Amino acid sequence: MCGRHDWICPLAESELLAGAIPGARLVVFEGSGHGPMRDENARFLAELRAFLRGVTGR
Repeated sequence: MCGRHDWICPLAESELLAGAIPGARLVVFEGSGHGPMRDENARFLAELRAFLRGVTGR
């Protein structure tokens, strides 16, 4: 997960990381900087829950 306007870990770096990890999926939060968990909390939690369900099967 990455905020579109993150200046600490820019989107290009997140794209490189996701591209290097087999099966990775990058989620970009368009209205966020470095804190999508704060800036877009509801969507962040929904994405996190979906990821955890996929990992745990629950």
